[in-house]
Amino acid sequence: MSLLKGIAAFSGWLTGALAGVGAILYALGYLVTRAHLNFLGVSGLFDQNSFFFVQEGAMFLADVAVIIARTLLPLVVVLGTIAALLFLAGYGTMRIVASRSPVQSQRVNRWKGAIVSWREHLLLCQLVYAALLIGFFFHTDIYLNEFNRPLQISNVLYGESSPGSAAASNDPAIADLRKSLLAGDEERTHAYFFTLLFGEVLAGLLLMAAWHVTEGWRWQPMWVSLFVISFIICTASLPMTYGVLWVSSKYPIVTFSSADDTLTHGLGTLYLLSKTDTEFVVWDAGGKNLLWIPKNEIKWADVRRVGNLFGPAGHK
Repeated sequence: MSLLKGIAAFSGWLTGALAGVGAILYALGYLVTRAHLNFLGVSGLFDQNSFFFVQEGAMFLADVAVIIARTLLPLVVVLGTIAALLFLAGYGTMRIVASRSPVQSQRVNRWKGAIVSWREHLLLCQLVYAALLIGFFFHTDIYLNEFNRPLQISNVLYGESSPGSAAASNDPAIADLRKSLLAGDEERTHAYFFTLLFGEVLAGLLLMAAWHVTEGWRWQPMWVSLFVISFIICTASLPMTYGVLWVSSKYPIVTFSSADDTLTHGLGTLYLLSKTDTEFVVWDAGGKNLLWIPKNEIKWADVRRVGNLFGPAGHK
């Protein structure tokens, strides 16, 4: 009986954990997808199913994990190795100095005690907190604008006359980023996303440091509230910027055949954006129109290549 209770308890925990993970992936995927569709200019015009959002959320976490593993992790290893070597060198030096003279040994012990108990010195903690606050203002001044720029680019499918091009015309940095996105310059856009990911990591480190320094202070949540708000903004913005900077603008190029062959007559290259049980949602690159084509009017559909929405037909 106890075994069955244990299995039931584990099953309940596992179900709750999977539901929580699924909810997080859904939320991330929703932000990624909505930002990407808003960037294209077709947000809210057609629906995606829940599985699609979960899949996009998983892809976001996978890509972020790969970026961290390739770039930030080696940096952490190098810095950790340097810190370990410095610690060993300092520790060895203190042992040698302490072994030669009792007076020096007492001095070393006082230094060690001061280092270990630094948080008991309120003035020192206040100075560290002030330094963290200055770092927070520098971080906010730099990265909030960087996070905002990709999200200002929208409706790019409709050309230079679209409302989303107004922001680009007023900010040279946005205009340059928009040009890179339309040209398919993944090296530039991926590097920009890495910059934002680094800003997210810095926001997290500032938050952890501020929380540790103010531990035991009265009204601690108030002292760290600015750091929490900054971290939340960066965390919520990161998947949306991923939808603009990282998600590919390459879609299947589709050819339709209807009973009288007039359904797609006169249309340009058709890109398949989505499909449901009843219709195809396609982008007509020639007329710059979004079309809903009922499946019951189609004899067959053919997809042979993938094309960039902003490039020549079939451009990979």
